[in-house]
Amino acid sequence: MRKLIRSKNFLIGSAFAVALAGLGVAQFALQGKAEAQGVQAPKFEVDPFWPKPLPNGWVLGQTIGLAVDGQDNVWIVHRPGSLEAKESYQTRKEADCCTAAPDVLAFDQAGNLIQHWGKVEGHDWPSSNHGITVDSKGNVWLGANGGGDQLL
Repeated sequence: MRKLIRSKNFLIGSAFAVALAGLGVAQFALQGKAEAQGVQAPKFEVDPFWPKPLPNGWVLGQTIGLAVDGQDNVWIVHRPGSLEAKESYQTRKEADCCTAAPDVLAFDQAGNLIQHWGKVEGHDWPSSNHGITVDSKGNVWLGANGGGDQLL
């Protein structure tokens, strides 16, 4: 019985090793083919300093949408109501920091905040932001759900 288990484990281990070797050979072959054609895969890196710090002690909740306009400005929409109690002390006048940022924020390529807006008393606003896009004319469109689907 032990011999049978050892044989089975050896076969499984061998099959796994062969599969890994096959994947390595395939990667090497594909990489060589791409380099021969002058194609290089893009490399992306995180910029920990983008965007720049927000003013007024603002913090972001769940970022639920991102779009880039014709001038390469980055637009985001987030859910201010998703902040934890410890993330919004300023809102309740319990500390000097922090409070939810407006629903919609726009940043230039350098990470500077260039526009912001959101819910205003007396105007309809969705209970749950959900998506953003900027059309070719520069119009900003927001989608929403919860409490009736909306498009702003």
